[in-house]
Amino acid sequence: MGLDQLFGKLRFEDIEPGDYSGVRLSRVKPPSKGLPEERPVRVMRGAISGDDPAKLRRLLAGYEREMKELVIETSGRETEPSAGQFLLYDLRTTRPDAIRFLEQILAEEYKAPVEITRVVDLPATRKGVREVYFLINSGISKVWVFKADPVGTARELAVYHVAYNRGVPTGKPIGYRPNELHHQSYPFDVAVLGGVVAHAGGPYNALIANMELKPELIFRTAEKVSWMIAAYQAALTGAASELEMYGVSVTPSSPGKEIRERFLAALKVNDAEAGVLIAACERIYSRQAGPRLVSHGDIHTGQVVTTETIDSSTGKPSTSIERFGVIDWGSITSDTPYGDAADFWLHHQRQALKVCGSYHYEFGDFRRAYETAASAFGLNLQASQTGRNRDAVIQSALWNIYELFDPTRKDLPDIIGKFSLHNQSLRRDLDELRGFGYSAEAGIIAQEVSRLPGLAKGDYGTLLRNAPGITA
Repeated sequence: MGLDQLFGKLRFEDIEPGDYSGVRLSRVKPPSKGLPEERPVRVMRGAISGDDPAKLRRLLAGYEREMKELVIETSGRETEPSAGQFLLYDLRTTRPDAIRFLEQILAEEYKAPVEITRVVDLPATRKGVREVYFLINSGISKVWVFKADPVGTARELAVYHVAYNRGVPTGKPIGYRPNELHHQSYPFDVAVLGGVVAHAGGPYNALIANMELKPELIFRTAEKVSWMIAAYQAALTGAASELEMYGVSVTPSSPGKEIRERFLAALKVNDAEAGVLIAACERIYSRQAGPRLVSHGDIHTGQVVTTETIDSSTGKPSTSIERFGVIDWGSITSDTPYGDAADFWLHHQRQALKVCGSYHYEFGDFRRAYETAASAFGLNLQASQTGRNRDAVIQSALWNIYELFDPTRKDLPDIIGKFSLHNQSLRRDLDELRGFGYSAEAGIIAQEVSRLPGLAKGDYGTLLRNAPGITA
């Protein structure tokens, strides 16, 4: 069966989370006229009590080499066989079809036998995503499968394809071919990513949560991520024409779009009510003079994955604190250099504060690491130091606004804590913008940010009304 046929049979909902490390044996009734050839069924004789799994294990001992684990299913005495009756155990067809199809796809991709051992749901994502772990070449690896949509997935997989081939540490789309079949519309229900994901450790947030509360070590990981950001910006900016060839139009970043999808979506406030804020943010954004780079557009810490290396002394995998990968290119955009840097930093800082309680590093510290990396990769930053400072503050202010409210959050303490952190940072950014001569815009932004929560509707609005002090 070809890859397209296998992908055509996969449905995201059928790749169910669970443990597939053992072979689950299911009792089936003996057919009256032999067994179909396509069903490799083991046949054993004997009267086996449904409440005596040890006896059944002894009977099946000759097949233990084929099984990592025996799981015996019993359903009560009413189904127990009588003496001399055949017991049939199907060693293949009891594995879900979707798991078998996916194993065949992975075996074809990696040119080696594959056995899926576990599927894990990742609920904290905008689209359905599942991690699939599998045995290959005496080791454990993994891929990610996600629920596809025709247009969005075609675009995203094209970006993955170009980025991976340009050396960006990201996922490699499996079974994807950049031709007419997948160019404009992805035809399948499931997309599969391998590549760096196959060697990914835990999520970035989990990494910094386990660093013994050492701010210096946590900041070191951020410095390494700054190099990754500069590296992918350089690679993808150089591949802009190739992206266009694959139908990926990289549109300019828009403060209005970000505010609508984040801030206003949470408050259920419409454009008319927020028009003054959006206009002021668009004006501030337009004051940047830095060059346009192809950027991720949504590089929060959830989009950064750790990578695993093999320890040369122990031979066991260990998580690197210097090498990271990046995923989820659905928001790829054209932006000034500090956009992705500000986005990542705000999320990193928030997580670091949760771990440390006190974290003295600021965006300026991260900026210096990013600027060193950008220079190393040949990125053309704004020529003057004043221009770089201004552009960085503008991006920081805008991302603090985008992060004030989040439509996915429902917990009141979480909402208040997130708002308080970004509101404090926004106030500092607005003071710096006044120093650059943008007092009018800074005043409008401060006023509108104070006003809009009072207009909030729905459940989120109820939460805000119970939280006095949420003002700018």
